[in-house]
Amino acid sequence: MQIASAIVHPTVRCSYVEDIGSTLPAIYDGIESFFGGLLRYDPRPAPDWIIPSTPAAVACMARTVAQAMLTAARPLGAPGTVDINRSVIEDRVEECIRRSIPIPAQMLWSPKKHWVVGADSDVDLAELTAFGTLLVVHKSVRSIYRPGLTFVLHLEDLEFEFMEGAGTGLKESRDRYIAGLRKMIRVLDLDDVFTAVRISEKAADEAALHGWFSQMGENYRALETYWYESETRGMAARETYPSFMALRRLGWHGSIPEEMRNHYLRRLTAVRERPHADKVRMILRNFAGILLHHQKNLLDTGSDVEPIKFSFIPPAPGAPAQLTRGRIDLRFVARNICSRVGAAGPWSTKGYFRPRDGRIMPAFASWHGPMDPGSRFVQGQLTLTRHDQDVNVRADVLLGA
Repeated sequence: MQIASAIVHPTVRCSYVEDIGSTLPAIYDGIESFFGGLLRYDPRPAPDWIIPSTPAAVACMARTVAQAMLTAARPLGAPGTVDINRSVIEDRVEECIRRSIPIPAQMLWSPKKHWVVGADSDVDLAELTAFGTLLVVHKSVRSIYRPGLTFVLHLEDLEFEFMEGAGTGLKESRDRYIAGLRKMIRVLDLDDVFTAVRISEKAADEAALHGWFSQMGENYRALETYWYESETRGMAARETYPSFMALRRLGWHGSIPEEMRNHYLRRLTAVRERPHADKVRMILRNFAGILLHHQKNLLDTGSDVEPIKFSFIPPAPGAPAQLTRGRIDLRFVARNICSRVGAAGPWSTKGYFRPRDGRIMPAFASWHGPMDPGSRFVQGQLTLTRHDQDVNVRADVLLGA
């Protein structure tokens, strides 16, 4: 009889740049209560899985699995939209069950922390929490369908270089953030669930990368022409303009209605005020990268079945229906832990510890949000170690005056 090898879970060590006294043991208690399930993840599937033997049993399992995933989701809008999306997800899950393969899942992920560079670009409690959230969804699926989910996290390094530039500080920040994500996956023994892939790694060679940059440039120019023509000539007839026809020929879906434009403009204004033209330029550069994904099939996961799309960011108002089907939107942190990050990803959030109701709890905030008078951050980190590998996770603590 073969004896299963014991699972080695990561050890955790906290370190801070100054003595934080009795707060330190309270932080260890917080780590155990909040991250214990993630730190003690067992990649071995339960042995008592029954393979469905009839089409009816397969369909029943697919419905149950889809419901397990959707239970974690945000409301997706009108009942008709919800029903269509559920049907699409069930069909994809059913195909995976018939093939006895893991259910492919795909998620876009930033290649760096937004708006910061240097040490602030390290993965922190926000990324740790996000992995925990996705792992809960995987485990709920695996309890029904043993192969579970396999997430491909597409890290948009190429697109962000097109948006932000290729300065040394930006590149170094992207590299340290991506390295932290990949180390976190290895140390937490999550390789069977998550694969982090840089979009640039999908290029066959430098010539292909150069071609993709050129394509984003062409996309941007077409988007810019359409944006300003529709603003100048009026939004009502925006789908009849030559610039819109040119954009459609490039593969663009949807007409970028006014509510979508205002949505993105408001999000950028919430970060910091900047000239309107600069905000439009950033939005359109982002759209140019999104269009490239579809032109070059860059979000392929390698599975024979189309993946379930997961996102921490809700779709913008007016998003085309074909882009939101087979999609599950969820918060990266539960509302009862933090209600202020409902439309944010971990990459746009600073995760830290703070006292709450006599305990130390994880907290999450915008990098540019105001602090309470007299409060200060003490810089610190968690070092997670398993076997001969480790990862540092930024874990500052907010202390009062």
